[in-house]
Amino acid sequence: MPSRARSTRRAPSCAAPRRPWPCCRIPGNATPCRTLPRTLCSEQSRRTSMEIQTQEYKRIAVVTVTGRIDSATSADLEAALQALIDKGKKNLVLDLAGVEFLSSSGLRVLVNAFKACKAAGELCIAQPSERASSSLSIAGVDTLFAIHPTREAAVASF
Repeated sequence: MPSRARSTRRAPSCAAPRRPWPCCRIPGNATPCRTLPRTLCSEQSRRTSMEIQTQEYKRIAVVTVTGRIDSATSADLEAALQALIDKGKKNLVLDLAGVEFLSSSGLRVLVNAFKACKAAGELCIAQPSERASSSLSIAGVDTLFAIHPTREAAVASF
């Protein structure tokens, strides 16, 4: 009986180590990404791709968002907005001029914040970027929010 030749090739394993991203450095971390697994590196670099700045005034709070609002960063935005609502700030202005990408999870956060503010105040959007404006209109939620061309106009609307 002829013997079967065994193949030395192995099927790819899910447990195989991932190659790191070649040119990424994680801000605030001294370890270059080439020593981190690819999934960890990409997740951490995505988390730092959004910045939230908050300015609180007497009756309103202005939240300036820059970067990408996606599934990796939307929880941070949700936490920031919820913290303001819990403080009693029911009138919010979201400045989306620096938003590069707005995903469905980001839209969910905006709609939930709108619902939370609706009872005692209002949430409006100031100067949305072209991409953010496009995402809002494609999803059909642009009619929900008061959208102002400038930040000053949004603040003056209260």
